Amino acid sequence: GGKTCQQRRSFSCLMHRIFCLKPPGTPTYGRVGYSHLLCFSEGARLDNSIHVYADVLPEVGDKSWKSAMGLNACIEIVKLLHKLGHTAVVNPFCGKGDILAVANAFGMDAIGVEMHKKRARRARAVTAERLKGGRISISENKQGEGRFARKAQHDEGKKKGGSNLNS
Repeated sequence: GGKTCQQRRSFSCLMHRIFCLKPPGTPTYGRVGYSHLLCFSEGARLDNSIHVYADVLPEVGDKSWKSAMGLNACIEIVKLLHKLGHTAVVNPFCGKGDILAVANAFGMDAIGVEMHKKRARRARAVTAERLKGGRISISENKQGEGRFARKAQHDEGKKKGGSNLNS
């Protein structure tokens, strides 16, 4: 049988979390009420005796749009990666860029890919700021440039509107 990317390249799964998109027990009428998050690393390994995290996050937090990951989920991911010493976040389906902005707020580089032009433009413009008490505030610069310089490479390719966002 075929091998997964994880098996071929010796990637380890740092995190597999379930984020509730709706409060547990809420009828979803055929729609999924949760989302899986998988986080892989080629070099890092997670010592589960030191890094203890909940497997289910019952509240994803504020969302910038209906399909967004949620601010609490973004913070959870970035805090773990930052704690492990990672310096960059790569998000292949970055949407409006919330996790990219949160990574920047933690001093990390962020690379995002988004195929929809409107969302890619928003991702280039969003910034996050760390507030007292560990809170994060996300805002959008209407001028189109985030606080951290982001280079956008627009690739028309096979699918119209693909963008590669680097910061």
